[in-house]
Amino acid sequence: MRIQYLSDLHMEFAESSRHIKHSGLPVTGDVLYWLEARSV
Repeated sequence: MRIQYLSDLHMEFAESSRHIKHSGLPVTGDVLYWLEARSV
């Protein structure tokens, strides 16, 4: 099993966010693990 990971930090940079929204997220794993960082 291959695990693909993505952090919401990738979305905080305008250029990265635009690229992902425009190009989509290529599937490279069987499972997508999305880490969301929250400040408390």
